[in-house]
Amino acid sequence: MKNFSKTLMIAVLIFSAVFSMNAQDFKKSDFTVFLGGSMPVGQFNKGVDLIYTVSPENTPFETTLGHAMFGANLGLRYTYRFDIGVGAFVNADLIWNALDEEIREEYNKISKTKPMYLNIPFMVGADYRYDFSYEFGVFAEAGMGINLFKKTTEGWSASDSHPEGPIDYDLSKSFAYEIGTGIMIANTLSIGIHFYGLGNHELKPTNSTDYTLVYNGEPEAIEKVNMFMIKLGFHF
Repeated sequence: MKNFSKTLMIAVLIFSAVFSMNAQDFKKSDFTVFLGGSMPVGQFNKGVDLIYTVSPENTPFETTLGHAMFGANLGLRYTYRFDIGVGAFVNADLIWNALDEEIREEYNKISKTKPMYLNIPFMVGADYRYDFSYEFGVFAEAGMGINLFKKTTEGWSASDSHPEGPIDYDLSKSFAYEIGTGIMIANTLSIGIHFYGLGNHELKPTNSTDYTLVYNGEPEAIEKVNMFMIKLGFHF
């Protein structure tokens, strides 16, 4: 019994020392710059065809929902990390996606300005990180917040052939969330895979008196934005 108590005490001391060393590896404040790519999924990737009716001439103006291709991401994050490996973060991303190649070719055939998709999610969340050593660790995270969605201008410059001019779209806002996991290298570099659910956004022309949207007989079109993200993080 005496030997067992001695062994148990030594084990507790070793565990406490290892835990303390691991806790010291975490910086209280962590500022991160992310670079990465975005892979649209669901309707945002597959796409739906739409038709605008232009008033007062009632001229059809074709456009599309989705058909987004692989894009780019730039992100900034501040994390406050507790000694137990849990961190609370605030995060902002700028995500850019172009139309896929097939749809871009259709726009080129008729010399029509091609739109792009911009998403700017702002999120707060929490993560958990465990370091196996200084050189290697793993993390998991979840966050929620708001996403700003913008489809950029498309169409033709105003002329005799196109007196109505191009279409500009309103900025749309929606609830957003993300979950992710990845690895940490030497406390300075992270590689993560994330799923971003960026909400349902009404695609609405800025000047609604000139354009009326017709979508399957309904007066609105909803862009459902979901994507997977690969993010390379530089931690300071």
